[in-house]
Amino acid sequence: MQKAATRRPTSILHRIVHVVVLGAVVALALAFVDFSNVWDLLRSVRVPYLILMLVLATASRFLMSWKWILLLRAAGVDLPFASAVRFYYQSTVIGQIPFLVLGADLFRIHEVTRQKGEAPAVIASVVMEKAQGIVSAFLLGTLGLVVIVSVRSAQQATLLAVVSVGGLVLSVSLLAFSLSDGVHRQVLRLVQAWAPRRLRKGLESFSLAFRSMKGQHLVLAKTLSLAIVEHLVQFLALFVAGRAIGVVQSAPLFLAAISLAMVARRL
Repeated sequence: MQKAATRRPTSILHRIVHVVVLGAVVALALAFVDFSNVWDLLRSVRVPYLILMLVLATASRFLMSWKWILLLRAAGVDLPFASAVRFYYQSTVIGQIPFLVLGADLFRIHEVTRQKGEAPAVIASVVMEKAQGIVSAFLLGTLGLVVIVSVRSAQQATLLAVVSVGGLVLSVSLLAFSLSDGVHRQVLRLVQAWAPRRLRKGLESFSLAFRSMKGQHLVLAKTLSLAIVEHLVQFLALFVAGRAIGVVQSAPLFLAAISLAMVARRL
């Protein structure tokens, strides 16, 4: 049963962390961004493309939030849509800071846990979200590879095919494997031999929350579909952004290249 959430006042330490993160973003921008070039680029942007790009980027965040809410509900946590959108926008800023690859996800986990409790269920939702994102990336990467090879002969097509198709099969297999009760029992049995009691309890709670999503096939099918649509919207946003600054490339090749780039980024 979900515990009643009690919203605690923001601590001084919490405020300090926010200020430090903001300061780090500003410092990195000042150190690495050539603002004169950025300004020249912004002045050359075509406004209709810019508006369309912002609409697509917003749609992408809404799709992410909807997908995450469904996974949270599958794990037993009810989060308002507005809160999910807010946490996603805040975590996006953190995700842009170098060396904080996991910072965005940890921020979302922390904020929802602070509001709702049920940390194992929240973590399970994010792990499932990431797993489905990998499956989506390899699926679209495989389709992108087919487009590139059909349009022009790629010298490294064989290697790309092995990586993309192999990654798709492996990611789907690992996702199914991770939901196996037997696998969880074996892992927990190994953990009991060396892990402290508190860690064992946490892993047992996470395992229970993660496996609770196994029988919800319709929810998992919806969230995987949303992950694929979300990635396609992101690809379109990048394509429109390229057009906004004068990058002209055929849509199929551009989107196919972006899909393969996403596979490389996931790897």
